[in-house]
Amino acid sequence: MSSATTIIPLKRHKAGLLCLLVFLFVAPWDLQAQRWTWGAGFGATAYKGELADWGYRPSVPELKETLPAIHLFVSYQERHAFTYRFQMLVSRIQGNIANRPSTLFPIGTSPTVITPNGKVADASIFATSITEFSGIVDYNFLDYEVNPRHFNWTPYFYGGLSAVFASPDKIDAFLTPAIPYGIGVKFQINKNWGVRGEFGSRKVFSDKLDQVATYDGNMDSFTLEGGDQYLHLGFSVTYTIQSIFCPKVY
Repeated sequence: MSSATTIIPLKRHKAGLLCLLVFLFVAPWDLQAQRWTWGAGFGATAYKGELADWGYRPSVPELKETLPAIHLFVSYQERHAFTYRFQMLVSRIQGNIANRPSTLFPIGTSPTVITPNGKVADASIFATSITEFSGIVDYNFLDYEVNPRHFNWTPYFYGGLSAVFASPDKIDAFLTPAIPYGIGVKFQINKNWGVRGEFGSRKVFSDKLDQVATYDGNMDSFTLEGGDQYLHLGFSVTYTIQSIFCPKVY
């Protein structure tokens, strides 16, 4: 047997031995595995703005305006405290001023909007399609790794930045930034599978999701005054891959 053929197996054995030693010496202390998680789920969105200015308590008719939503995401976690995820959310929001007459529009006075073809349309009832792309950071309060020495669930807080593509039914589509934030709970069933639920809001930097810009009369796609928002309740099923990287041996 040549020396070349004996060197290759030796290198492989050294690499395997080094990886085993890293695992044995590091695992009992604080093994920081990199976690990639894919998730998908469903939920619901509810609108809050000039045509549904309900403060902290929506009415039953306003809750009936809630529409379904779906979402997909991928996340990366190196340490248990922070998770970084990229998420796409697709939904619709709708509202009707008849559900809660607003002081902005006296009874008998309906809000109106100018359509792209120059016509005046009744804006007291609206619907807007939403496609949201978000970069979100989760702060996990507990270490929910699947390990008998640790909890396998955690509450968390999330916040980030979104780009919202809105397609109203009476005016032109537009793109606007938003800030997603909220709270949730994650539960890891086993090494790979988990579930989570979260509830939060999207503060949109536009006052025309409802096609009515009343706070400052600004029908631009971006404004710091007023602005609409929508609430989101979501449930997800997740699949996680844990990776422990060993150094290369040459």
